[in-house]
Amino acid sequence: MRLPRLRLPFRLRVPRPSFEWIGDWLSRSLVLYGVYTCVLFLIFMIVNFPHEVVVRRVLGTFDLGQVQLDFNAVRFAWHRGYELQGVKVSLPTGPSEYTPVIEASTFDVRPALASLIKGQLNQWQWQAELYGGIVAGEWIMNPATKAGTAQIALTKIDLGRHRALAAQLDEGQITGQLSGVLSAQISPRDARAAQVTGDLTIARPGVLGAKVKGFKLPDLQFNQGKGKFTLKADRLDLQDVKFTGDQLNASVSGQIVFRQPASASTLNLRATLEPSPATPDQIKVLLALIPRAPNAKPDAPFTITGTLAAPQVK
Repeated sequence: MRLPRLRLPFRLRVPRPSFEWIGDWLSRSLVLYGVYTCVLFLIFMIVNFPHEVVVRRVLGTFDLGQVQLDFNAVRFAWHRGYELQGVKVSLPTGPSEYTPVIEASTFDVRPALASLIKGQLNQWQWQAELYGGIVAGEWIMNPATKAGTAQIALTKIDLGRHRALAAQLDEGQITGQLSGVLSAQISPRDARAAQVTGDLTIARPGVLGAKVKGFKLPDLQFNQGKGKFTLKADRLDLQDVKFTGDQLNASVSGQIVFRQPASASTLNLRATLEPSPATPDQIKVLLALIPRAPNAKPDAPFTITGTLAAPQVK
């Protein structure tokens, strides 16, 4: 059975949309001007964005304990991420008193490309200009536990420009360029579980024209110093630390337990000092003051105990 057809006396026409009229007013020049305006808008938005406010709020979410972190300014450095200028890491040295232990002229930080592709921000790369040298590293964080690991490379850090070290001398100069690698494991839930290990080398370490508490120290210059260390909580373990040179060879191992103030930190070290024919007479006199067993060899080991403020040599 077929249904009858319904025939209308007129034909129903549905209009088709046409976009040809757009070409009359949307010219190529107008499109380019629109793109140009959007690009300028994005650039000015990035330049004038309150980057410093964002960075300070992000840093405020981290529990740094007694460590104080501050900087002078922040700017967006494009492919290098954020650039922090005048960075200072300080530790308490008294009531409401902090002393900078690390000062970087610039600190660049950016998320790793691999983490961005995955839509995560748990891996960061950074580089800093520090005391005339370069420090570069990578930080990987566990999003669930907030714990993280870091790998750090040091290149030619000038120890003489470190203000905390220079402040230990009334006058004089500390020499040496520090290089090496560090590995750190940090857990915000348990600060005492944090651990830092390092394998370091110092080129031409020494002390020249120095005075400490009015006492003039003889000039001492080594060719090289190298060693390993482990820092866990408040305990520093020194391993295979050796200084070699024409004037003197030295080695030290043991532990330093840090206390507040720093001068109360306790020492438990074992050291050796081996003179040579090139050892200056002033240094030979100081070596003779070290208490030793009768008929002991010049390079016989001795111990250093007590505190940083009052070390005791046995």
